[in-house]
Amino acid sequence: MMTPGHPGFEDVLRVLFGLARDGEARPNGVPRRVSDLGLLIDLDPSLVVGVLRLVAPFARWSARRPSARHRAAELLRRYGCERTELRIGNQ
Repeated sequence: MMTPGHPGFEDVLRVLFGLARDGEARPNGVPRRVSDLGLLIDLDPSLVVGVLRLVAPFARWSARRPSARHRAAELLRRYGCERTELRIGNQ
C-alpha cells in the first residue's frame, strides 16, 4: 500500500527547484536569500545537515520577519504548492 509523501517535503522540492530554475539558487542548490533557506528549513527540518545545521537558527529567525513571511506566501503560490498559508515558528 502506498501512502502520500510528506506535504512539507513536496513543497520544499517545488520551491527549491523553482528557485533554481529562476536563478535564485547557488550552483550547489542552496537559495541565495537566507530567508528563503529559513522557509525551506521550516517546511521540512530534515534537510538540516552538516554546515546548514549551524546556519539554521539564523535562517529561521530571518524567515520570521514580516517581509519574509510575505515572500514565503508568494513563493508557495508561485510554485504551485498545496498550501499557500504558512505558519513559521510560533507565528
